[in-house]
Amino acid sequence: MDIAFGDDVFNKVHGADWGAKPLAPIFAAHNSLTQDNWAARFAGFIRITEPGSYNFGVLHDDGFFFNLYGAGDALASMANDYLNPPNRKGFATDLMLDVGLYKFELGAYERLEAGVVELSWMRNGGSWSRVPTAHLVADGDATPVPEPASWALLCVGLAALSAAGGRRKRARG
Repeated sequence: MDIAFGDDVFNKVHGADWGAKPLAPIFAAHNSLTQDNWAARFAGFIRITEPGSYNFGVLHDDGFFFNLYGAGDALASMANDYLNPPNRKGFATDLMLDVGLYKFELGAYERLEAGVVELSWMRNGGSWSRVPTAHLVADGDATPVPEPASWALLCVGLAALSAAGGRRKRARG
């Protein structure tokens, strides 16, 4: 599922400027609920399939935080606190990312009136677009690449040595 949700006020007042967003699931299921004073949290992994320059942005009203973790738990973080009008905020500089899974956390809140949260990216200096569902992996669905067992590495090493030794003998003989 894409990370893009809004409320009725956002869609009516700001939808023409920022694009209408689907209602948050709780609002879609219960039309009688007030759509003020809500918070949302998303966590999982972003799948990068092509190395390159990336930036991430969060469209928000009122506030948010976004954390992206890289190798060795390196952290890139941004936030906007207090009560703010709709705006997209991205990292000050692009990130050079390699192929892999990058853990993320996104929290957003809305106090009164319009509310929205949308996770976007900009790839290789292009334009902002929503991070596609195919690139979002839920916490429990991420399967790390297994490390080979020690005995498997030993067998591969012995086979390589054996092959190299055979070539040397033929070259001398």
